[in-house]
Amino acid sequence: ELFIKHKITFPVLMLRNSALWIDSTSKSKLDKYNISEQDIFLQEEEVIKKFIKSNAADAISLSSKKQQMQNIFDEIVLQAKAIDPTLEKAVLGEKQNVSNAIDKLEGKLLRAEKQRSETTIQHIRNGKNKLFPKEGLQERSDNFMQYYIKYGESFIDELVEQLHPFNYQFTILTDTGS
Repeated sequence: ELFIKHKITFPVLMLRNSALWIDSTSKSKLDKYNISEQDIFLQEEEVIKKFIKSNAADAISLSSKKQQMQNIFDEIVLQAKAIDPTLEKAVLGEKQNVSNAIDKLEGKLLRAEKQRSETTIQHIRNGKNKLFPKEGLQERSDNFMQYYIKYGESFIDELVEQLHPFNYQFTILTDTGS
């Protein structure tokens, strides 16, 4: 109403650009731990779980053992049905119990692997917190001056070159270390 009263055109509202700056140290850690740019947007525990599974998949995965168990129980079901068809449900119940036990063991293996990799996990947490302070956007807690002091005028030039006002996508900027 105020714009109408003063006969002023209401300005066009538009979203501002959002960006994430990944410095060379953070980039090398992401590469070292095989964490992609898409992965950094996952919840912290998801990133850790993905890292553990990718680096210790053979050590903690019991899927092949579980499949072997399923095959054995399938044979037992056939044998039980041949003797007494009413035993089938009992065997299938035991099959489910053993399957649940294997899943539980796999969870324990995952937790043990997490404890064994605690230093690496702490590096991942610190990196995630550096890129998303307090689980928020970096641009809302970091002051651009710290980057300007470190990179000088080239930092502003990089922002001008990479950020386009009508591009409403989240932009990831990476320090190449050069």
